[in-house]
Amino acid sequence: MDEFLRVQRMCVPVWARWYVFAPCVLNLIVLLGAGWSKVVSEPTSLLPDLILTAFISLLAAAITRYTGVRAWRKTTLLVGGIRGVATDWGIEWITANTTSKFEWSKFVKARQEADLSLVFYATRGLFYFPRSFFASEHEWQQFNTLVRSRVKNG
Repeated sequence: MDEFLRVQRMCVPVWARWYVFAPCVLNLIVLLGAGWSKVVSEPTSLLPDLILTAFISLLAAAITRYTGVRAWRKTTLLVGGIRGVATDWGIEWITANTTSKFEWSKFVKARQEADLSLVFYATRGLFYFPRSFFASEHEWQQFNTLVRSRVKNG
């Protein structure tokens, strides 16, 4: 489940990430309230706004986590186990119900981290490859090298 939630976090657009979301909420609250001129003249008046921003941000984080856990449960019930295979031709994604094959030319971007690689075929459509899919570190490195060489921005 942790890998699934991490994949979802990696797919969140920049505008929806906490470090963008929280300042935007704070600005909105302040502007709808007294305005920035009051904050400049009385900095302590910002405290209630900061508390409200923290509450809204925590609520948004809790809702995001809840929906992620719910999506993971539905996905595992629907597709069961997942595995993927990368070849010189492309990627084959295999679940209990279906198999999908995509040529490398169909992928639009890749995103790689230390123990997780995402290969996108659409803006929010992707195949995910955690380190746990691979038997050895050598296989993991070979996969990442193949992705970087085959995906345009990979």
